[in-house]
Amino acid sequence: MELIIRNIKENDVDFVIEMLQDISLFEPQKSERQGIFNEFISQSNVLGFVYLLENTIVGYGSLVFETKIRGGRVGHLEDIVVNRNFRKKNIGFKIIHHLIDESRKIKCYKISLVCKEHNVSFYKKCGLVVDGTSMSELL
Repeated sequence: MELIIRNIKENDVDFVIEMLQDISLFEPQKSERQGIFNEFISQSNVLGFVYLLENTIVGYGSLVFETKIRGGRVGHLEDIVVNRNFRKKNIGFKIIHHLIDESRKIKCYKISLVCKEHNVSFYKKCGLVVDGTSMSELL
């Protein structure tokens, strides 16, 4: 089966949000999702992709990029998730490498990814390296 990759569409949002519940407790109300999607796709520095097998969404990932004060561009890999029924099938690896390729296309000089400690070994297998420490505060 071939993995199909395309930009996220409005009718994908509910399914993608449900998949993301596996990695985050934040869940917007269904009544807010249309507005959130419109705001999301209106951003010029964000790319969101769905990954499909036989017309079924099996994964999602996004790339947020910024131009730094010295002029370089950095990409941030965000919301990487694989449908729980399709894990352990190399899909996550393909998502990461697709997002890395997209980062190269827009001339990022580096990419970053924040993840939970238990996911570090997976991202190392994808070729990423631990580079510092991430800190956050939930607002």
